[in-house]
Amino acid sequence: MLYSLDAIAHLARVSRRAVLIYCRAGLVRPVFQPAYGVMVFTEKAIYTVRRFEDLRAAHGIGVTWVKSMFDLSEEVERLRGEVRFYRNR
Repeated sequence: MLYSLDAIAHLARVSRRAVLIYCRAGLVRPVFQPAYGVMVFTEKAIYTVRRFEDLRAAHGIGVTWVKSMFDLSEEVERLRGEVRFYRNR
C-alpha cells in the first residue's frame, strides 16, 4: 500500500515538516517523487518515522544523532550478514 506525504504524517503522528526534514536528512525516502507532484511512501516509512520520533522523544536527541544511530545499525546488520556468509562457506 502507498501513502501520500499528508497520510504518512497523519499515521506517524508527526507534522508534514518533520517528514520532509527526515527526507532531506536521508532517513526516509519516498518510493516515487515526480518533479512536481505528490510524494509517495510505503508502510515502512511510517514505521521508520515513528521509530525516529520515539528515539527523539525518549532521549532528546536531534536528527543528526538519530541518523548516525540508524546508519551504524544498518552497518552492523550488513556486517552480520557477511559473517553469516563466511561461516557458511
